[in-house]
Amino acid sequence: MEEHIRVHREVPKESIHLKNELKSLSQLGDFDVIGFDADHTLIRYNVKDLAVMIDKCFVSTLCEECKGYPEEIENFPEDAVDIALNGVVFDMNNERLIKISDDSKVMRAFHGFTELEDDEITEIYGPERHFEFTPWEFRNREKGFAGFHTYFDSPGIVVIAKMMELKKKGLLEKTGKEMLEDVYTC
Repeated sequence: MEEHIRVHREVPKESIHLKNELKSLSQLGDFDVIGFDADHTLIRYNVKDLAVMIDKCFVSTLCEECKGYPEEIENFPEDAVDIALNGVVFDMNNERLIKISDDSKVMRAFHGFTELEDDEITEIYGPERHFEFTPWEFRNREKGFAGFHTYFDSPGIVVIAKMMELKKKGLLEKTGKEMLEDVYTC
């Protein structure tokens, strides 16, 4: 273990602070290390602002560092991030963003920012609207899906939706797998 990293194995009871007991952020200065998680453990996120910020970073990187992305990917309204729901799965094979129930039934589906009607969902996923998905599998290229489960990765959904919109307009020629790869690598 490096000398500058300290791991506390025993934490005195008086040093444990619950979020309701934190009266001001100045108390955080007493800590050497603070870990953040998206479940509001220490702070309450403004999820929409967080999604907008992450989306801008994604898009900027796609335009500057990845080839083949037109500037039009930056020209979507900020409310486009409203599609960034936790627990959405990107079905790469059908190029659809889908919200799945606990019993693997497709509840909602989007092609870009366009929500599909029930009959369209049934046409793609069958009368049972079943999608073979194991929640603990975050990504499975062989089965052709990727899950977006947290506040930090769900803005990737927005970027994929933007990519699909550009593809519908003929401004982008990428497969679902290529879109996902670019989100993960750029």
